[in-house]
Amino acid sequence: MRVLTDAAAPWPHGIGDRSLERVAVQGDIALLLGVADGSRVQCERTECLDPDDRTSHVIVRYSRRSQPTVDRSVAGDTSARPAAPGEAGMLGVAIGSILLVVRVVRYARDGRPAAVDELLLPADRWRVRLG
Repeated sequence: MRVLTDAAAPWPHGIGDRSLERVAVQGDIALLLGVADGSRVQCERTECLDPDDRTSHVIVRYSRRSQPTVDRSVAGDTSARPAAPGEAGMLGVAIGSILLVVRVVRYARDGRPAAVDELLLPADRWRVRLG
């Protein structure tokens, strides 16, 4: 069992598959990015690997630009939800398995939100203790 204590820290192990696409954001993600519902933003999915090269978790980053300049990060809320089919496949869990979702808002030097990260952590492998 792993314990997440700093959601904004860089991942110290390997990186697996990555994908990048433009998506329309709604609700909380749009609000946190400071854009209107339906705005199209960059969405990068990054597979983070354990030292033994198994998938540990996935980071989904929503940003206005493909390479946001980040000055500081603030861990946001933590929630739980069932894994969607694509997420389950990346994480090696059954569809509907419970994921812990930790949001991190990354701010630019001018104080505006530059990116929102969602860390998708399989609940049977992770605990979250943010200080």
